[in-house]
Amino acid sequence: MTVAPEAQAGLALEEESGPHIAGRSPWALAGRRLVRKRIALAALLVFIAIVVISFGAPVYAHDIAHTDPFSSNISGTTTVNGKRVAVIQSGGGKLGLGEVPIAPTWHSNYFLGADSQGRDVAARVLYGGARPWRSGSARRRSPVCSHSSSDLWPATSAA
Repeated sequence: MTVAPEAQAGLALEEESGPHIAGRSPWALAGRRLVRKRIALAALLVFIAIVVISFGAPVYAHDIAHTDPFSSNISGTTTVNGKRVAVIQSGGGKLGLGEVPIAPTWHSNYFLGADSQGRDVAARVLYGGARPWRSGSARRRSPVCSHSSSDLWPATSAA
């Protein structure tokens, strides 16, 4: 026997408004709803995994990729399939103009390739994922906001 969607919505309403929820906190009710919604629970777990992996950015950059995600590496080389390959390669095409960063190697270093400055994209993505969480927690610990207007705007000289 199947239940119509309208009837299911009515049953859900009765469960959430019955006397058995009296005295429960809004957090407990939200947690109960979250556990019932499997897709939302899966999305929450994926989000938590992304945050945890992002906090491992320094470990990835230093110990696995052996790169500094903040400094340029234009003249650097890396090993791909046993061969030394330039991180920034000469441009292709008929004219051979320009420079092309290395494509994703799918190995430990330059896993997602390099940007135009020769920096490891995977390390920068991981650092970028953790940045909002680190700056937000630092601001909460600090009694005074650490930024001033002079940090946001360059100094101008009056002539």
